[in-house]
Amino acid sequence: MVALASACQAAPAAPAPTAAAPAAAKPTTPPAAPTVAPAPTPATATAAPAPAPTQAAAAQAPAAAAGTTLRFVWLGDITPIWHPVKWETFSQSTIFVNIFNTLAKTDTDLSTVIPDLAERWEVSPDAKMYTFFLRKNVKWHDGQPFTGRDVVFTFSRDLLNPNQVKSRFEGIKGADDFKNAKTDKLAGIELVDDFTVRISLDDPDANFLVDQRDQRNVILPEHILSDVKPDQVLNSDFAVKSPIGTGPYKFVQYVTDQFAEFEAFPDYFKGKPKIDHMIMKRLDANVAEAQVESGEVDLVLRLNPIEYERLSKVASLNLFSVPSPGHTSLIFNLTQPRMQDKRVRQAIYYAIDRKGIIQALFNGRATLRNGAPPGLDGYSDLNPYDYDQKRTSITPRHSDSPTTRLSRPFPRSGQLFSSN
Repeated sequence: MVALASACQAAPAAPAPTAAAPAAAKPTTPPAAPTVAPAPTPATATAAPAPAPTQAAAAQAPAAAAGTTLRFVWLGDITPIWHPVKWETFSQSTIFVNIFNTLAKTDTDLSTVIPDLAERWEVSPDAKMYTFFLRKNVKWHDGQPFTGRDVVFTFSRDLLNPNQVKSRFEGIKGADDFKNAKTDKLAGIELVDDFTVRISLDDPDANFLVDQRDQRNVILPEHILSDVKPDQVLNSDFAVKSPIGTGPYKFVQYVTDQFAEFEAFPDYFKGKPKIDHMIMKRLDANVAEAQVESGEVDLVLRLNPIEYERLSKVASLNLFSVPSPGHTSLIFNLTQPRMQDKRVRQAIYYAIDRKGIIQALFNGRATLRNGAPPGLDGYSDLNPYDYDQKRTSITPRHSDSPTTRLSRPFPRSGQLFSSN
């Protein structure tokens, strides 16, 4: 991921933090996004911005309020659904991490699971029972106290979400009966007391605790959503107008395709954030680059890595480039008989010049990976599968089987250009 932060301006239009300020306010740091992928699709060329900023009329954000304001740009769509009932884009994760909390979260090493709304937990020897001990000093943005009832409600409602492709809690004991309306109570979740929740699984699940840090599993307020039917949540005021969370920032407003605005929550259980306001703008890449160079915005996320060299020479900018846990990849359909042959999958690896793609499209600023993306649990630097055309022809296992040879199902880009 490539990010830009503008250095201090002599006379900024609004009080802006120094480049270090966003990092100091840990809760405002958005998660990495998939911009430097090992097998990326061709990126749209980004023209160098003009010396003077060009501010699109659709991107007019409100004047900064008193105190520190972080104005940052998300290069991509902002999905205006403030509820995990419908999960579509990384922009939701960037927003959710500031509005809501999960039972657990990831430490700065991007691997270790540490407490968030739960201050600690215990796991039974057979790894089928998890007991979460919750924090007692947490408030919702409307001032109501957070309790274990919110956790029980969230887990139960997740199973009833008609818009969710697959619940992450289907392994909880009794989930099938509850989901199919055979019972009105989820058997595997117990409210021991107001701040202790015990969850029982049908089978051990090594990912259960890890899943608690996922932004799709944010804890939701029972006192607001309990009267909203599961099939009506997507269109509720909570989901589209006024989300209430326990996170470091309160939602202020969203203007379609322009910006989302947030303000610090003074009663946040980890202390009031050091940045008072955040404005998340939605701009095109060339406009975003121009505005960060001029000081109109403080931070731009997910820039095209091809722009790295040029932007690194702009004195007013601090440029950060880190490997992203996101990726672009081919995913094999293992229901197809040919894809079940490991040799076919290996041949596809050998047939793609991934290093060439990285050099041509991203000027070398991408991470070649095999298997899980670097930064995610379980990553291992396995067989690198270097580009090798000699290894793309597969010998049939049986004499009556056809030889499998990989070929391009589409013309080369050069052929398309020359034909027009």
